[in-house]
Amino acid sequence: KEMEQPKDLKPFELFDELELNEDQLRQLRLPLRFRYENGLVSEIEFDREDAEWSKNIKRVYLNMLQVDLSRKNVVSEPHRLYTENDAAYSVPEMTLEGDCE
Repeated sequence: KEMEQPKDLKPFELFDELELNEDQLRQLRLPLRFRYENGLVSEIEFDREDAEWSKNIKRVYLNMLQVDLSRKNVVSEPHRLYTENDAAYSVPEMTLEGDCE
């Protein structure tokens, strides 16, 4: 289906629910390896049989795991005092949508 303004958030009612066939399920069940260190995902390795669409779905889930726990990207406001337990982080990340912060 073609959608006007495809980047806008759409209600679920606009989409059709589809059943996955056996080959699609097999693709999604293929293993992957990745390094998870300090809340960051890196060194992703997919099974050589994995299809590109399946890799993209797996990347979405890996993106949800990413939380930069290093304190090098701490954001501070000049007119507010922060305690040690009160910090916000600016996390640049590469996602399927491009570079985000």
